[in-house]
Amino acid sequence: MRRTALALSACLVCLTCNAFDVEGFTTNMTKQATLTAAEKLYKLNTIDDNTVIASAPDGSYLSFNFCEGKLVAVQQGFNANLKQVTLLISEFKAKYGNPFSTNAGTRAHSSGTIYEWGTWWNAGLEFVSIYYLGTEKTESLSTSYQAENKCFKVPR
Repeated sequence: MRRTALALSACLVCLTCNAFDVEGFTTNMTKQATLTAAEKLYKLNTIDDNTVIASAPDGSYLSFNFCEGKLVAVQQGFNANLKQVTLLISEFKAKYGNPFSTNAGTRAHSSGTIYEWGTWWNAGLEFVSIYYLGTEKTESLSTSYQAENKCFKVPR
């Protein structure tokens, strides 16, 4: 009985260690707790029942995805520049090791060519990524943290 309790405790600690923490927003945080914390720093925009975007005055943002009232994914937007990309790659590689996938390419769009690059890492039971998207007129850079859930397949 004691061994079972110790094994269960070890599993729970392990699951907690693999949880994402993005500016204090953590895996399985309730939707209400997430929104209460976010509205103190950001302007909130509800997209649908499961998606809320929190925008900062400097143009950065956090996008929250919920499943059954729990936080399961956070996307964090940054100013797109080479310095920021380099810092993020260095940080993620040090923290998560080598990525399991990298993809780069272009695709046609009505507004012109879209340039994309993304890299994905396993982080225990979760997935993290860095994603760049650029056109002739604009660029965006984001990181994404996604936990396994019942509402959508990860990584996405």
